[in-house]
Amino acid sequence: GEGEGEGPSPLVEMAAHSCGCLVVQAAVRALRSQPETLVPLVERLLGWPGMANASNPPDGVSGGLRELACSVGGARSLEALLEAAPAKLLFPLYSGGLRSHLLELSHDKNANFVVQRLLERASDPALVGLLVGELADAGAELLAGGRAGVLWKLLEACARAKCKEKEAFRAVVSMLSPAGSSAATLAHSLLALSPNLTEERIASANPTPLGSRLAQACLQLPPAACQPLIASFHKMSNPEFAKLACDSVGSRVVEALFVAPGCPAGSHPPLAKKLKGEAARLARDRCGSHALEKCFASVDVDGKRAILNELLLAETSLASSPHAALVCKKVRLADYKRRQTDWLDEETGHEKKRRMFADILAPDTPATAAAAATAAEKGAEKRARALGGEQLDALVVGALGYAEPKGEAVDEPTRPAATNEGAEAGTVGGFEFLGKVLGATGSDRAQRKKRKKEREQNEAVAEGLAVAEGAAEGDKEAKKAKKDKKDRDKGARKFSMN
Repeated sequence: GEGEGEGPSPLVEMAAHSCGCLVVQAAVRALRSQPETLVPLVERLLGWPGMANASNPPDGVSGGLRELACSVGGARSLEALLEAAPAKLLFPLYSGGLRSHLLELSHDKNANFVVQRLLERASDPALVGLLVGELADAGAELLAGGRAGVLWKLLEACARAKCKEKEAFRAVVSMLSPAGSSAATLAHSLLALSPNLTEERIASANPTPLGSRLAQACLQLPPAACQPLIASFHKMSNPEFAKLACDSVGSRVVEALFVAPGCPAGSHPPLAKKLKGEAARLARDRCGSHALEKCFASVDVDGKRAILNELLLAETSLASSPHAALVCKKVRLADYKRRQTDWLDEETGHEKKRRMFADILAPDTPATAAAAATAAEKGAEKRARALGGEQLDALVVGALGYAEPKGEAVDEPTRPAATNEGAEAGTVGGFEFLGKVLGATGSDRAQRKKRKKEREQNEAVAEGLAVAEGAAEGDKEAKKAKKDKKDRDKGARKFSMN
């Protein structure tokens, strides 16, 4: 804390030093799990007392923080600090030294990594909104300066915080203008990071690692935000899509198209049809095999059968490929070949179950959550009335935690005691209580338990009878043996007397 306001403190000089920064990084990361010790260290490091309490930074701290971010050692020290710092320090760090300077820092060869680390940690919608506001209009400038990685981290931050998704995607599209304005070239230009790509040059464009990362990050956004990109992939020709699936970089994007939240289930069958006739080739390929597995898992029973039939036709050529052998094992090709009828029945049953539980397993949205709650409430009341009438209806509704309908409140003194018990159980473990209630009224589970208990009792009785019968038979045999021995002894004595 010495020299605050008069020059950099010894800790700041250490953090900026090419060797001393290693000590600062190790100290900060070692205190990651001890915020009560880490926060004072950060305050002394930056010369900013009361930083955790959102106090204004002293004069010179903001500029010193930016200078530290632009140095080699200082950038690495700040990266470690942003990785380990508690979430409450992120906003003061941004507002006290980086605000209104993000674009400038993003162009710096060292400070751009500090900006990316801040975007990686940001999860508060308010903070992410401010970050998007500074960078959303600078997509083309960042791409031209070789800093598209900042946009990649910005997309991931928006997907994580669930805010400003459309603005972030528009920044990517504007970065790729004019190629990004056409559905025929948007996907290709994004993968190749080529804003001037034309339809005639698509065949010569190769995906880049950063372009693949940007495409995958876009597909993590909601479908409404990244719909133009999905439409662009649908406009790809079948050979182009199959080539992309076998590319070491592009195959990651094809995998994401079948599993990412930005691609609804309805978009999977058309994409799978683009790989029709290519199953054997994909299975033998080091990268295409992973894309084929994701495709197989996302299509319906008919789509799975089409893929398996293609693999069966090329079974001989697949035997020599280790990648194909692994794919055949995962899709159960041998099982399908041996008993196709049983396989079809099993997969049809699995698909029906998935459709039945789709509303429960799907991501929650306000509309689906409200519809699911209404349907669950009506279903619970209907089952309750079928099982036990109005009193049980109140029990089940209380156990599930539903409130009484407006205008039909029941006075507490006249409400049955079981209702209060159910309402109380709804707050501490409604589903356990509901299971007990349904079991007590003769549900299938209770009936199965009862039958199992009766079966065990009957088996015990039968076993006891068998033991008793065995003992009786043993007594008879012992008596018979004793009698035979007595007769033999008597005959022997008679013979000796003679």
